[in-house]
Amino acid sequence: MFLGAAMAQVSLCMIVRDEAELLPRCLASVKDQVDELIVLDTGSRDRTPAIATEAGAKLLHTDWADDFSAARNQAIAAATGDWILVLDADEELILEAWTELRSQLDQPEALAFTVLREETQAGQVPYSRLSRLFRNRPDIRFQRPYHELVDDSLLALQQQEPNWRITAWPTPVIRHYGYGRDRLQQRGTAERMRQSLETWLADHPEDAYLCSKLGGLLVQEGDLKAAQRWLKQGLKQGRPEPAVRYELLYHLALLERRQGDLDAAIDRYQAALQEPVDAIHKLGAWVNLSHLYRDRGQLGLAYDAARQAVAAAPQATVALTALGLAARAIGNYPEAIAAYQQALQLDPNDPSLYQNLGAVLFQVGQLEASYAAFRQAIAGYEQQGSPEAQRLELRLQAMGIRL
Repeated sequence: MFLGAAMAQVSLCMIVRDEAELLPRCLASVKDQVDELIVLDTGSRDRTPAIATEAGAKLLHTDWADDFSAARNQAIAAATGDWILVLDADEELILEAWTELRSQLDQPEALAFTVLREETQAGQVPYSRLSRLFRNRPDIRFQRPYHELVDDSLLALQQQEPNWRITAWPTPVIRHYGYGRDRLQQRGTAERMRQSLETWLADHPEDAYLCSKLGGLLVQEGDLKAAQRWLKQGLKQGRPEPAVRYELLYHLALLERRQGDLDAAIDRYQAALQEPVDAIHKLGAWVNLSHLYRDRGQLGLAYDAARQAVAAAPQATVALTALGLAARAIGNYPEAIAAYQQALQLDPNDPSLYQNLGAVLFQVGQLEASYAAFRQAIAGYEQQGSPEAQRLELRLQAMGIRL
């Protein structure tokens, strides 16, 4: 393991259950970057415990009590390092960012670092900010049984001792693979999450943070009436901190868009964008605003919003796609082509990017390049087993194009 003699010692703390498929990647990313591996197993029936042991982890066991905070706190109580790093099995460290961040841990006033997490399957919200790196102190503990956080104890400690500093690290440090809808449904996570959040909020209706989490989940699940109730409940709680208020407004905008109330959705996104949160967190609102404006024929506003999305997150393919669509709509074909080509450099396996690129190239008369892009799109859809491959072929044939 990494043993920097003069450096602060870091303990990785994890809770796991039946994660044999994902755990090796996570541990491989972190094994040589920390000084101690603490893995608390909550009842695995697969090789998860063996994988942890083989990686050199200190393996602990506990019965699952439907309380993530209790399990996490048991894991960090066993840590001996100066700092705690928290990861889940469906995450991995981004090495370059972590190396730079670790060099900052010896700062005497540093209490915690909030880090950006790259959400690989989250679509229009590809980054989240979390308190996952903090000093190993008995007065820093997780709270809430679901969507657990140490933030409340960090803020309480900072109020007692104002010299402590919490730093927002500017670049993504963690990559997360686990929020795909298929994975949530496969493991029954969504239903368990809903039940746990509803139980907690029945006793703590003032918890705006968990109102936002439950409301967002219900929007995703299609229960719009219940989602609206919880999201509005969250907004009623005084004035939630900016990140929570942004999320509440963002999910309400998604809900209102699905209800067909475009004016209300636009107003919600614009209100969300006024919150003082990281520019990168505003990506989803800018992208969705661009699509809404384009649907309403407000093409200049759509283009401006897409440009804002790219400025917020230049490496996000969803922002570049929005720019490609908006630029094409106003007739700026060179910028649309450049946006799709840049997106493909970041994600060369996305067939929809090839399809969009092919459409613009066809429109400007670059037929051979267009056909090549369409072939790539069809091949990509076929590899995914998507029916979009056949639909695209049929549309092209209707245009007299046979590849």
